[in-house]
Amino acid sequence: MTSLLRRILDDLAADETVLDELVKVARSESPEVARLPEAENRRHIQVLLSAALRATASPDGPAREDYTTAEALGADRAAQGVPLTDLLRGVQAGRTHAARVAVERARAAGVPDDVILETVLDADRYTGALEHHIVKGYHAAELQLSRTVRDARTQLLRTLLLAGHPPAPEELRRAGLHPDVRYFCVVSDISDPARARVLEQALLEFGGVYGLVEGRLTGLAARSPAGVPLADDVLLVVAPAAPLTVLQEVHRLCTAAARLAGSGYHDLTALAGEIAL
Repeated sequence: MTSLLRRILDDLAADETVLDELVKVARSESPEVARLPEAENRRHIQVLLSAALRATASPDGPAREDYTTAEALGADRAAQGVPLTDLLRGVQAGRTHAARVAVERARAAGVPDDVILETVLDADRYTGALEHHIVKGYHAAELQLSRTVRDARTQLLRTLLLAGHPPAPEELRRAGLHPDVRYFCVVSDISDPARARVLEQALLEFGGVYGLVEGRLTGLAARSPAGVPLADDVLLVVAPAAPLTVLQEVHRLCTAAARLAGSGYHDLTALAGEIAL
């Protein structure tokens, strides 16, 4: 890279007007990105622009800390609830506009086209690598957030069904439950986490919250899951809808029924005699 081109790129990175343009372009191309504070968009773009220009000037490409920063930015957007497609739309719009401005300034300064082309290709490769790490950070944070939510919901189920006292109303609402709604207690015989996730996905069609309680996939359905598809070897006991305050006892009965019944869908009331005996 010539010293002239290096100076042009350094000036571009420090130009507040260019930064304003990049922020405007990213926000106009992605409504979800535009919902964030403009200062947050500016921070994101400034970090990526500086990292891409440093990488273009270095024979080794982006530094490890630049990759780490890109991953942290992706994680931030996941935590803020920005969909990945909207995030990438904003990033790519800013990336395209920055390249256009750099080419215009380099040509105006008399930099040869072959030098400009080589630099643009290098910059595009490095920004692509940074973008990959944004996605990597986003997915890692998304997975961690998913686990955190799952763990919280499972703990709430265990408190509700085993300890016998409903959590605070705000905890219930965060988990997707409502204090004044009657729920169908559901107990299966599945303890393998992978198989439990498959059945959980089917049960989520009926609303509610599910998790492993006492080693079995258990949950509270908002609507009767009578039509849920089951594998041939799966047992599912479902109780009539009941208020949260009595679900500890209902869960105990469902667990007893699950020890007695064979595979298939079972209404708890149909097993009342066997449970009594």
